[in-house]
Amino acid sequence: MRRPEKERKEKSSPKRGQKERLTTVMLRNLPAGYSRDMLVELMNRNGFRACFDFVYIPINFRTQAMFGYAFVNFIDEAQAMRAREVFEGRPATHASETGAS
Repeated sequence: MRRPEKERKEKSSPKRGQKERLTTVMLRNLPAGYSRDMLVELMNRNGFRACFDFVYIPINFRTQAMFGYAFVNFIDEAQAMRAREVFEGRPATHASETGAS
């Protein structure tokens, strides 16, 4: 059963006066051949175990290669901001050298 368009828009947007929670981070410039499992392991190594609930790595279905970016949804805004601090400006393969635990 379809909901009317008006109801869908109201459900998905924050109510007046509420701040929108920013919990999804886009990671770019991931190495060629990086997999979802490798990204999850990278997150875990950098102190984000159990801090995220969704990982999406778009791939080219024809070549089965990833496009070099991914989306990670964190359980709260604080974890998303911490991830930005840990990973911003650093190659994915070296992010664990930042000292995060």
